[in-house]
Amino acid sequence: MSDATQQIVLIGIDEIRPSPENWEIYRRPEADADLPSLAESIREIGIQQPLIVSEDMFIISGHRRHAAAQLAGLSHVPAIIIEGEMRDLSDKERIKILIDHNKGTRVKTTAESVTEAMAAVDPEAAIREAQARKAQVFAKAQTSTQTVAANTGSRRTNPLQHRREFLEAVQSILAQTKRFPITQRNIHYRLLGIAPLMSKGKKGQRYGQTGNSKNDTGKLSKLLTDARSARLIDDDLISDGTRPEDFFEVENSVGEYVASEVGNMFKRYFSNVHRDQSAHVELLVEKNTLFDLLRKHVAHDLRIPITSGRGYVSYPVGCRMRDRFKKSGKDRFVLIYVSDHDPEGIDMPSSWKGYFKIDHGIDAEVVRAAVTQAQIQKYNLPPDANAKVSSSRFKSYVKKYGDKVWELDSMDPDHLIDEVRAACLAWLEVDLLNAAMQREQEDDVRLARLNAAVASIIPDLIHKLDVSI
Repeated sequence: MSDATQQIVLIGIDEIRPSPENWEIYRRPEADADLPSLAESIREIGIQQPLIVSEDMFIISGHRRHAAAQLAGLSHVPAIIIEGEMRDLSDKERIKILIDHNKGTRVKTTAESVTEAMAAVDPEAAIREAQARKAQVFAKAQTSTQTVAANTGSRRTNPLQHRREFLEAVQSILAQTKRFPITQRNIHYRLLGIAPLMSKGKKGQRYGQTGNSKNDTGKLSKLLTDARSARLIDDDLISDGTRPEDFFEVENSVGEYVASEVGNMFKRYFSNVHRDQSAHVELLVEKNTLFDLLRKHVAHDLRIPITSGRGYVSYPVGCRMRDRFKKSGKDRFVLIYVSDHDPEGIDMPSSWKGYFKIDHGIDAEVVRAAVTQAQIQKYNLPPDANAKVSSSRFKSYVKKYGDKVWELDSMDPDHLIDEVRAACLAWLEVDLLNAAMQREQEDDVRLARLNAAVASIIPDLIHKLDVSI
């Protein structure tokens, strides 16, 4: 709609009618205690500001003046007719027209300002904004999945076997520092003063006295992993964080801070879209170089956790997966594994299944998503090189697959994304996931309206605060 003319015309008061949507935003005239005084002013000096009406005679601006003119007994009112008919517009479009033409026309109550701000929110725009940080599930891909049996060769070494003195020295250190978790490096320096025997037998050596510090810390790392797996050391007593940061977020002024806070208010909402799922699904990627690709195009879309393994990952990584699984409240844990097709990559899933059982008592379902023999044939993937003879799994690999290996990077990124997505979706109830995503979109619109409502009253609150000071 646009102004057809700025010419003011007199229109019969009974020819025009209020827009029904107006009462969804602004208070009705009968609720306005000042309406009689406005009617008296109109009797004396007339209507000073013309009404704005559509071509089909719906009031766009001036509902209060129209009501006061009726009360004053006027037969005609001055008006400007703008191009377009209200009946041709959607509810959303009519509300927008009303808000656009009533901004600043009079002093509004707080309730009107809030309602006006909420009504001005475009649901589609609110959803688009939310979708910029949330991915959606669109379709279920078909795939055949290959579960992995536990590798009976995956064993943790008994920490008490030949390493009792070493373990007891570490336990003694941890017993003295229960107030805070300590790092492995801190344990290392404390052990240097104790020099416990790392193992019994002819080759038994004392910590810090071997002349090979890297060898000593490697044995300490293995001891800590085995001891935590055997529940002989509490996970929480050791800090596994690396390269932490701590800094202050600062603002140049109160105004900038308020604007920033209001702008981001109610915009960090993520619904638990997996609440109704029967399984907790996670994604583990062997190569760090492909982590970001699969994070953006699979994990974010499906809202599942993703971890970069970079080979045989450490015990703390399994602990974090275990904690997420327990927090989910699910009975089933599914780990989707992505790795090269080589001796280590083929072995890792079964090793993970074994470690979850041994370390955490979880019977995880581990699925290889890529690279598989079927994908090698399907996409005619070129082999990278021969399998490494130095690998302890070389013989078993060659016996089953031959001496060629295939890297994840040999797959086209689109194909890799499709295969990994399909493997994940095979374990998800997609209809439930899509329904949860739809509910989240509805929540996003509600939160956008709430943000607009709060933002509309903030300036008045700040003004009152400044006055009170």
